[in-house]
Amino acid sequence: MRERLWRIAAELGYREWFIPEPRWALIDDHLPFLQRGIPAVDIIDFDYPAWHTTADTLDRVSPHTLEAVGRVLEHFLESEPP
Repeated sequence: MRERLWRIAAELGYREWFIPEPRWALIDDHLPFLQRGIPAVDIIDFDYPAWHTTADTLDRVSPHTLEAVGRVLEHFLESEPP
């Protein structure tokens, strides 16, 4: 699933935000889904300094990156077989 999402991002011109090289591994809230066989992908901007801090407020969220993620997910869902 991750490969498909990153491929869609590249096709849409969002390589700036969807960098295909793994940088970090972490335990996060998507793991219980994976453990139960439900496909899940974490899309995290590790260059966002406010991530998981008290400074992580709506006014700091980039509308450009939020749109990029939304467009990629939109295309992904539209391309999924019924």
